This record gives sequence, structure tokens and C-alpha cells, in this order.
Amino acid sequence: MRGVPTRAAFLFGLFAAVASHAQTETAQDRTPEQWLDAMHQAFHRLGYDGVFMYRGGSGSSMLRIVHLNVDGVTRIRLVHLNGTPREVIRIGGHVIRMVPPNDETLDVGRSAPVSPWERAVAPSFKTAERHYRIHIDGEHRIAGRRAVHIMLRPSDEDRFGHRLWLDRDTGLLLRSELHDADGDSLEEFQFASLVVGEGIPESALEPEPGEGWIRDPLTDESAEIPATPIPMTPIEWHASWVPDGFEMAYAEICDLRGSGEAVTAMMWSDGLAAFHVFVESAPAGNAGGLVARDGATVMVTHTVRPPKVDPHLVTVVGEVPTTTAWRIAMSVYYQD
Repeated sequence: MRGVPTRAAFLFGLFAAVASHAQTETAQDRTPEQWLDAMHQAFHRLGYDGVFMYRGGSGSSMLRIVHLNVDGVTRIRLVHLNGTPREVIRIGGHVIRMVPPNDETLDVGRSAPVSPWERAVAPSFKTAERHYRIHIDGEHRIAGRRAVHIMLRPSDEDRFGHRLWLDRDTGLLLRSELHDADGDSLEEFQFASLVVGEGIPESALEPEPGEGWIRDPLTDESAEIPATPIPMTPIEWHASWVPDGFEMAYAEICDLRGSGEAVTAMMWSDGLAAFHVFVESAPAGNAGGLVARDGATVMVTHTVRPPKVDPHLVTVVGEVPTTTAWRIAMSVYYQD
């Protein structure tokens, strides 16, 4: 009698092992790099309508994303489903924020990130194999869909690790996690429900008729999107060290806070992570030395005192480890 349950357990274990092996084999029909490319293509080309959870640092949000290509133009609608009603509408390269009167984000201006969706999904992984060890870790089930699990472990201490779950059928990202060197989760994104492909009406892109909505353009809606990159503004501040693989994406001198004070703004990216460097005249009594982290994003400040100009405050903000942000800030120098 005792042999019956023992044999049943053995057969169950054998079945589970075979099923697990077969599942892994199906995920291996593409290389990790091919899966990442499929994810990037799906993000831009597919039509989808879904609700997702985003957790970063001290807060979490539930949002709805609608993504369609209409007459060759990418259109995105992002809806905050909890907290203050807000919507972000993107039509091609133009971005509009819809908020209620006296919304606190109006004071943040164009420096505010457009959405956690783009933080989680928009980067390109084309050069990821240079700086990450990438492998497939079987299949799972996310939002009712089969998902391929891909792990990216950084090859140096200047980056975070990533875990991605991609839709088995389309390559669309269904879930992502960002981890520090100790394995602690810094940021998480996951779909709760999702519709992919045909059948999503264009009316789903229209904002709700909010009472007293303020239409806040984050880009110039009358401007044409340039066919070639805009040349970077000549600047006098530079970083002598950035992590290997990070390239400067833009540099400009702007009035970041609307105060009339010029701020040098620069951004570097490796196609996956990014960081900004801001340089401005040091406020009286501000000696720098501030460190703050919220989820995957760190901010550090450092005061530099070049011989030819007044003291300036350097602020580094980005998705890099704190020690890396400090090293970047300490390397900033003035050269006319």
C-alpha cells in the first residue's frame, strides 16, 4: 500500500521535470538577444490596451496604456487610475498632459518625466550584451499570457540588474524588475490585464471629458519633428568620467526652473539606463553633498569651484548606483 503514493509521487516528479524541460526548450527557440529585439519592435509596432502596476521607490501607481499606430503615426494615451486624475497623450513626437486645475505637477514643468511606462519599457537593448550577462530562465504566466523570462546581470558595478518577462506570442514586455547588487528590487512594472492586436478602437485614445481639464503641452505642438538630430548646444561644462558604454544623448543650456538662471543640462545613456547632469550657479550657503534615492533613481549634488568662474552646483540624477553617481559628479569640470 505504501508503494502506491511513493510511485505516484515519483511519476508526478518525473512529469514535472519533463514539462519544465519542454517549457525551457520552447523559450530557447530564439536567442536572448533576439527576444530583446522582439520586445523593442513590439513596443513600437503593436496595438495594445492594458492596465499595469508600476512601483518605484516610495510609491506605486495603477495606469492604463493605449498604444496604436494611426495612419503611420504612433499615438499613446496614458491614464492614471488612482490618485489625482491625470492623462498623458502622445501623438508622434508631441506630448500633451491633461490635468485638473491647480495640479501640483504643473509647477514641475517640462523637466517632469512623461510616464513610468516609458521609464520601464522604452529603452533599447541593442548593445546590452556588451555590459550584461543575458540568459533565458524558462517560461511563466503573466496577465494570463505565456511569458519568457530573461535575466540581465550587469558585468560591472555601474549598472543595475534586470529581469524581464516577454509575451511568448508577440514579444511585448509584460513585467520587469530592476535590482541592485544585493538583489533588492528597486522598481517593478507588471500588466494586470492586456488586449493585443486588432479590435482596439481609435476612440480609446481620446481623453475622458474631465471637468476643467488643463491642456499642458510638454512639447511645441506647432513645431515639425526634425528628420535629423538637432545639433547639441556648445557647452563649457564637461564630465571627465562616465561609465563605459554611456554616450551623450544631448547637451543644452536652458532655463530649467523658469527663474531666468541658465542651467547646463546634459544626458548620457547606454540604451538601457540613463543619467542627467545639471550645472548651475551655487546658491548661497549650499555646499552640495546631498544624496537622495527613490527606487532606481538617485540624486547627488556636489559643489565645484573652478579658478575662472564662481562656484557651481553639480546635480546628477539617474538610474545608476549611488557610488557611480558620485564619481560622475566629482568628475565634472569647467573648460571654455
